[in-house]
Amino acid sequence: MLPGRVDDTPIIGAGVYADDSLGAVSCTGMGEAIVKITLAKEICMNLAAWTPARAARWSLKRILAVGGRAGVIVISSKGQFTISHNTAYMASDSVKRGRLVVRESFSRKSPWS
Repeated sequence: MLPGRVDDTPIIGAGVYADDSLGAVSCTGMGEAIVKITLAKEICMNLAAWTPARAARWSLKRILAVGGRAGVIVISSKGQFTISHNTAYMASDSVKRGRLVVRESFSRKSPWS
């Protein structure tokens, strides 16, 4: 984190983006890099051709090229979703059949490590 940095999440296209016909994306991580590649919009636009997992994986690899790391929650207009990250840790939760599912995810050896 850089001194004096400003959060990326409120910036539409960078930290958050939605399109009725494609889906929605929410990001967390190194805001400077997220803003630089407009991470949320990039992933959302790729939902036109790819699954949420593939779109997230592609962009999370790409963000490394600008020195960033991030985590994303992606849901397609068809209800498919993924929670992905290239950070050391990302906690998240979801609801399945009325029950809260808490997921703590630690990085494993991955293509972007």
